[in-house]
Amino acid sequence: MAMTKLGALWKNKNGKDMFSGVIEIDDKKTKLVVFANGFKDDDKKPDYIIYLSEDQAQKTNDSTADKTNNQTADNPFNDEQVPF
Repeated sequence: MAMTKLGALWKNKNGKDMFSGVIEIDDKKTKLVVFANGFKDDDKKPDYIIYLSEDQAQKTNDSTADKTNNQTADNPFNDEQVPF
């Protein structure tokens, strides 16, 4: 099975479970931050949560007016996309 590199993440230097990096899909670069899930209370919940970085989220807000189904920059998923 061939694997395609999408990007890279760097661990925060202060030792916290936080990563930042960039992925590239269809020649579009997207900055991300990844945090350990502080609300994980069972094995079915994700270990890490991925967010658009603050400046990337602002670009998305400026170019997108679609805020249906509680979709915001802080929560890029609408109610139908949340898996739990």
